[in-house]
Amino acid sequence: MDPRMIRKCREFVDNRELQKQALAMSLKLQVFNENKYVEVGRRLGELKPFIDYIYNDIESKYGTPANFYQSCGISRQVFNNMQKNDYDPMLETVYKILIGLKLNILDATILMENAGYTFTFKTINQLVIIFCLLERIYNPNDVDELLVSLAQRALFSLE
Repeated sequence: MDPRMIRKCREFVDNRELQKQALAMSLKLQVFNENKYVEVGRRLGELKPFIDYIYNDIESKYGTPANFYQSCGISRQVFNNMQKNDYDPMLETVYKILIGLKLNILDATILMENAGYTFTFKTINQLVIIFCLLERIYNPNDVDELLVSLAQRALFSLE
């Protein structure tokens, strides 16, 4: 990974309050400009299995569920559990899905909410994931390199 990108990520993490305000404004503009008010409200208010929120993206981007969960570093068992109505995903699993599906920040925010989480800007891990989504860094190795460069545990690779 380019050292400039690592430096940019470090600056993003160091300026979390400023980044939080800028992201909030950006999300408001995206929702307004893309006329997603109704869609966002509908998606946030739906009560359905977690897998239903992501299944269309899995098929269109990976072809098969196996290709998806293998490329995201998600076990087959976890993927099978995702298909149950009462499944509550772990935060790390949600992060892997956000990166694996190459979501933009608005869709990532909606998926986080539907999984029972929110972007809080409180942890370095979360700030790095937000940075990757904003910068369209979806390569698992690059994400891990950014995390490790900020003294965090890698998300995709085994340590």
